[in-house]
Amino acid sequence: MGRSADLVAVAVSYDKGNRYGLQTPFSEDLSRLWAGGMWHVDATHNTFITTGNAGSEATTPEVTLFYNGGKSRYRMEKMLSPGQQLWLDVGRAIRDQVPDSDGHTLPPATMTGSYELRDLDHATVGQLYEGKLVIDKTYGHAAYGCGSCCGYDAVVLDPSSYGGPPGIDSDDYIYANDTCVGEQVDVTDSGYGWASSDTAVATLPSRTLHTVAVGSATGSTLAKLQWAHPPSCPTQTFGPEQPVTVQKPTITSFDPNPIMIGVSGTSLTINGSGFGTSPTVNLPSGINSTGQGSTDSQIVMQGVSVSFSAKIGSNNVTVTAGSQTSAPASLGINGPNQMVVQSDTIATCVGAPYQCRFVSYTVENYDGTLAANIPIAENISFSGYNCQQANPGSTTAQCNAQYTTDGGGNLTDEWAMYTGFTPAGCGENLTDHWQWCGPTGNNPDPGITFGTLVGYSHTASTDINGFINPPNKIPTGTVFGP
Repeated sequence: MGRSADLVAVAVSYDKGNRYGLQTPFSEDLSRLWAGGMWHVDATHNTFITTGNAGSEATTPEVTLFYNGGKSRYRMEKMLSPGQQLWLDVGRAIRDQVPDSDGHTLPPATMTGSYELRDLDHATVGQLYEGKLVIDKTYGHAAYGCGSCCGYDAVVLDPSSYGGPPGIDSDDYIYANDTCVGEQVDVTDSGYGWASSDTAVATLPSRTLHTVAVGSATGSTLAKLQWAHPPSCPTQTFGPEQPVTVQKPTITSFDPNPIMIGVSGTSLTINGSGFGTSPTVNLPSGINSTGQGSTDSQIVMQGVSVSFSAKIGSNNVTVTAGSQTSAPASLGINGPNQMVVQSDTIATCVGAPYQCRFVSYTVENYDGTLAANIPIAENISFSGYNCQQANPGSTTAQCNAQYTTDGGGNLTDEWAMYTGFTPAGCGENLTDHWQWCGPTGNNPDPGITFGTLVGYSHTASTDINGFINPPNKIPTGTVFGP
């Protein structure tokens, strides 16, 4: 047994008469990529760059010369059988304008640069050894120099962890840090021995992960790479792992929420986890979508329309992925859905000799904003008229765009009493549905009820949802809904 460098390989070249010879030692390591130092060519210097194939099969080394501050390159490649060497006489390449593998030549004035050697046929575990010789013609000596091998570290699986529903196929990738360029590169083709710690939860027979059932497992693989361990790059087996969680899909939020009733051609984003690659979104009645894009944690629905038949308020949405359905999550549909009492007074009716009850309301949307300047109407019904006089009839707000809330979302409702009619206490029952309703524009027709009032109108009082005035006014802030 010997120590490192007790035996040194050299490359030797002689002239035709075997009188003059050159030799350069090779590095004792093999690599897929060598990053070399400076080469030098001028009237008194020349550089030879050498490599050889130490493997058991043919391979193609590529020698690249960098010059012009690293902005330009000269590339030479050649197939080498096992044991063969490649010598690049940089001075001759410049002097004789020898074209490279791409047909380019080195400018005659080029004198210095750097170089690299790359094994084109073995991307992760190379077969090349390397050496360099710089000749000083003035003093008759040669300077030897070797490049630095380029290895890998920080080997990981991508994604680093996986969460999704059962029944999903997902491709894994192996990435490693190339220490010479400082970038993560794809080395998936070097992976072998793919495995899962629990095949009842997920299988990983190859790079394709398949989820089976709810639970946790660990995916793993092996990759044989040249390890960045200066000054050498020994072959190392890496074993990156990947936590796998198979779960039911979960919805955490919507954007927007609420979404306005009557909109069309908009988008709706569903955030959460466990959606997999092709989830099904179970939307409430009245909401439709023309398409969607998704990741495991987000679904973006395109071309979303909310018809006026949808229910204003909270609606349940679920996501089904891999035969598993999420718990319902609340998506609000926005629109006018309540009346808030502002005042309740008794005064003479407008244009009639009766007493009237005037109740002012503010109409609010589901999200608490004001339903300002919307067209409104009454869907009203009467029953049980029992006065001796003929029924004088009523004037109601029609769905004809003649009645609207004001800029503050306010309206005033007028209920007439049967003042002076006999017998005392006679009158009729009524049910009044206040609605958002408009025959034109983006308004519903038939209307959508935002407040319902039930009661009666008698000779000296009215009843609105149990509040009889006189004597009982409706307290300010009381809310009436559909």
